[in-house]
Amino acid sequence: MNKKIIISGFVSLFTVLAASSARADEPQVAPAAPVATAPSASPDKPAPAVAKDPDEPRTGFALRLELPIVAPQGSIAKGVDAFGPGVGIGGYAGYYVTPNVGLFVGAQASFGHSENNCSGCKGSTLELPVYVEAAQSKYSGFYGQFGVAFLPTAALTDNTGATASFQSTADLKVGLGYRISQRQLTSSTNGSMFAFSVFTALSAGQYTDVKLTDASNNDASGKVDSAKLDYHFTATAGVGVAFLP
Repeated sequence: MNKKIIISGFVSLFTVLAASSARADEPQVAPAAPVATAPSASPDKPAPAVAKDPDEPRTGFALRLELPIVAPQGSIAKGVDAFGPGVGIGGYAGYYVTPNVGLFVGAQASFGHSENNCSGCKGSTLELPVYVEAAQSKYSGFYGQFGVAFLPTAALTDNTGATASFQSTADLKVGLGYRISQRQLTSSTNGSMFAFSVFTALSAGQYTDVKLTDASNNDASGKVDSAKLDYHFTATAGVGVAFLP
């Protein structure tokens, strides 16, 4: 009886060991790794808008005030020297028909000129320029001008009040300058209402008409003798300010 129990125990033990061995021999399946879900791609954000330059070249109006030194050169007529330098003032109105091309019309006058052959005399000049301007911008940068100065006049008054005025139909006129905007000077982020400039210009022609007015306001006028015609030049240089509505 005891032998049977002992044998049965060994049989049971071998059975358990065999089952364990069989399970150990089975291929082990690793638990499935959690599947990582890639974050869904978000739609591309639109690129931030580039701020527009408020002083970008554009069409539009411009009003200008200029303060030049006016220095006539050459001669008024043969035997009559050009005036000495004087102080001037000019005003212009115009419109930029493209961002870089404008049309302008205005007037320039100057005063305080002297004349070598007339002691105590005071001279003045007047012209009505019309010109085309080509510019980097109406706000800033270099610009050039080309046009005509209508009715250029040089008047000389002596100490009795008698005046001699010389005039012609038109002079050729060219100019060059450089502007800087209000925004550049103040580092403002707002658009400029003003621009400041330095400039130089030159007009040239011949005075063909003369008018004499005596101290009693009696007038006489006529043409300058063709033998006396000579070329005059009016050089200007100064500063200016432009209003840009």
